[in-house]
Amino acid sequence: MIQNRKSRIFYLWDEAKSAKEWGRCFEKTAEKRGDLEIIKINQFSGSDWPALLQFLTKEVESGDLLIARPKDNADTKVPISKENFQKLESVFRPQKIFPRAHLYQFFDDKKKQCEFLKAHHFPIPKTAWVTNQVELKQFMAEEGLLFPLVRKDSQGHDGLGVSLILDLTQMHYPGLVQEFCTGFKGEIRVVCIGSQVTGYLRKCHPFDFKASGSGLKESLQAIPNEICDITRRLFLDTGFYSGCVDFIKNHEGHWVISEFSYLWPLRNLVFLKKFWNLFDQSEHSIGLDWIPSDWILEDMIPI
Repeated sequence: MIQNRKSRIFYLWDEAKSAKEWGRCFEKTAEKRGDLEIIKINQFSGSDWPALLQFLTKEVESGDLLIARPKDNADTKVPISKENFQKLESVFRPQKIFPRAHLYQFFDDKKKQCEFLKAHHFPIPKTAWVTNQVELKQFMAEEGLLFPLVRKDSQGHDGLGVSLILDLTQMHYPGLVQEFCTGFKGEIRVVCIGSQVTGYLRKCHPFDFKASGSGLKESLQAIPNEICDITRRLFLDTGFYSGCVDFIKNHEGHWVISEFSYLWPLRNLVFLKKFWNLFDQSEHSIGLDWIPSDWILEDMIPI
């Protein structure tokens, strides 16, 4: 290995607008730091995966990083399966991959997220995956729930596949059903990178019950300690490291997790004014030139 060379970022990207935005984000951080070289890899498809893995196995050296915007659904031109992304840990150490491969396993899969959160005793709304009317009635009886309920497809984003059902005839199966928090006025979207957390408020549209896709956002002046504690457990104790998580309040007034992801849109950076340390909950201002890749790369390769 050549001594004192720049650490290299292998960036897997496609032509999607969000992927390009994140690519420019990491380029800006690399330019500011001066100790990183970005190698873009965009000439591949799902069928080229063995060749790509072989290329990375041959080229990657100690200290190199992998940055990706993996998706495995229909709205991407370069699908990367969860199984294949997991294989990259044999090339890069888990700490040298963004997003962490085991966090990507939950991407765009609300059913799997719910199962994980329940198994690890995270607070969530009363929720069940039901495949027929008998299971729905049993869930409602056991939890003491009445209509309306929230129904969600396992896959979907920006409010797609989410509906409010008022009676049994409006339910279609299978699906995730969830208690409807009647006092719900919006949710807190938390962005966590290492031990630092920031976020913003997503408000419901006056004529809709969903905050997702409403376009109504506000900066946060504070993040409740309860949310900080849950976020620390979710991202640091599990090794997820970085991502976003949506919080809503249940009927008892407690913050609960709606869903989480490694993805968050850069267009909302304008609402991120402050950040907090997850351990001492100290408050700090976010600089005007801050971008999330600054924190991501600082944790992966300290300055």
